[in-house]
Amino acid sequence: MPYTAHDVVEWTGYLFHHEVDTLAELAQSLPENPVAVNIGAGNGTSGLALLQSRPDLFLWTVEKQLESSPFGCLEGEWAVLDKAGLWPCKRYAWIHGDSVEAGKEWDKGAVDSVFVDGDHSYEGCAGDIKAWLPHIKPGGLLVVHDYHKAERFAQPIEGKAPHPKPWHGVDQAVDKHLVGKFEIVAHVDTLIAFRVPVAKAKRETTRKRVKKE
Repeated sequence: MPYTAHDVVEWTGYLFHHEVDTLAELAQSLPENPVAVNIGAGNGTSGLALLQSRPDLFLWTVEKQLESSPFGCLEGEWAVLDKAGLWPCKRYAWIHGDSVEAGKEWDKGAVDSVFVDGDHSYEGCAGDIKAWLPHIKPGGLLVVHDYHKAERFAQPIEGKAPHPKPWHGVDQAVDKHLVGKFEIVAHVDTLIAFRVPVAKAKRETTRKRVKKE
């Protein structure tokens, strides 16, 4: 049997099983040959879920921690990809550094989706949203993890589950910068996904170009 993101969930419990399924389904809804950005390597769950979702997806992971850490690291993601038979992988690249700065300096073209699961403070999450939103193609997806975690853990939970610590900074960043401004296309457990509309994407791109000039 192939090693999957669900196996990683059973091992460490960084995400809920339904979140893994939803992340894969969202990736499957993207256009042909999509480019996805994964902010926060974690233990490799999200990266593996995205790469296994479809054979034409190219994944960038952005992570400031290289070596072993209880909060996740690039080496941990590489080990998981290796166990799944995806290392080395021609559809995968990484950036070792701060995700907000990486977003500000991004010069590799527009992307189809961004999964935000890095710095869980308000400043960190809001910074990722603002830095990466202009790079998402019209109709693309911005997905955030650990949203309203306290509410989810107030409900019955079956099987392996992530640590119950709530991340109020993530809640505040999502509520301020995304809720009511973008269409919510999925909200499963603590994963919430927004669609970047054509008009909004064009406006953000124009604003960024004007500032440069």
